[in-house]
Amino acid sequence: MQSVNNLEQAIARLEEALAEDLSNSLLVDGTIQRFESTIELYWKTLKRILVSEGIETRTPKETLKEAYQIGWLND
Repeated sequence: MQSVNNLEQAIARLEEALAEDLSNSLLVDGTIQRFESTIELYWKTLKRILVSEGIETRTPKETLKEAYQIGWLND
């Protein structure tokens, strides 16, 4: 699934940013942006997988709750 591949790449890029010395405010801003885009991809990927399981969600919060209820998330 392409969305899973995109999410894996976003996580790798976020990890790369987190490994940098974040004393530079531009690096911090870039890391925050990578975090935001990773979270966006994460909930949208979960939503697509839930739809394939027959579960419809509309919002990020609803998507995370459903994923938690069926045991895909621990916290």
